[in-house]
Amino acid sequence: MRMRHTGKYHPPGGGMSAGERVEDALIREVREETGIEVEVEGFARFEELFFYYDPSDTAYHGLHLYYRCSPRSLKLHDASQTKDDSAGEPQWVDIAGLQAQDFQAFGNAMLDLCRDASARSRA
Repeated sequence: MRMRHTGKYHPPGGGMSAGERVEDALIREVREETGIEVEVEGFARFEELFFYYDPSDTAYHGLHLYYRCSPRSLKLHDASQTKDDSAGEPQWVDIAGLQAQDFQAFGNAMLDLCRDASARSRA
């Protein structure tokens, strides 16, 4: 997903409802923001982020849990179906053309995760 206010990439994500399991929230958020159905394969990485979101004048403490997933569908939502006001229309991006600075946060880690996923899909 490309963030509207910075133009940088960020994977789908969001908050959890009370009583919602992490993996269920992940599946829901990916579906809501992209239209893709995923199968969760396992935990990949944890990152902690303190950030200020200028459009809403709000400070956040983010606990980012990254998981390896396999797509069960590939058709993306169009802009009118996307349920994320801070991100643009979901799109597929060739990771070969990406650099760390193209990501909203954790650029090197995001590239490592993308490359790992790409290598696993070719194996």
